[in-house]
Amino acid sequence: PLVISHIYTKLCESEDKNINIHIDFSCSLEDVEIPDIFLIEIIGNLLDNAMDEVMERKKNEDIRFKIMNNGDEICFLIANEHDKISYKEYQNFFKEGYSRKGGGRGVGLPYVKKIVDKFHGHIEIGNKKYGINNYFTISVYLKK
Repeated sequence: PLVISHIYTKLCESEDKNINIHIDFSCSLEDVEIPDIFLIEIIGNLLDNAMDEVMERKKNEDIRFKIMNNGDEICFLIANEHDKISYKEYQNFFKEGYSRKGGGRGVGLPYVKKIVDKFHGHIEIGNKKYGINNYFTISVYLKK
């Protein structure tokens, strides 16, 4: 219930900011082997980053948020519509202190990575097409 209420709060926040989030939740979170507080940290950080990017770009772009069953893992995918980002650039996103948004930032994604590593999960990042539009995606896989 804590995680779902946090997700609901983020969806309300996106609505207040006129950001469209396409959601697709096709499984339960009951079996994820990670405390709720860490799920909240992961999801909140990734959604905040995606919403910040959409707001900064001012192009009325969408976000996609999926929670899916992936065999013995649960996958959280958060993707924001974006120009294609090069591998060379996005490989730095999880380095402490790295930010495309200026100084004093660059702590959220490294923190997410520490949580995911602690619970033996993994993260995939990259570009993906939905229809004709490119999205920058972050997928977090956690054990059930």
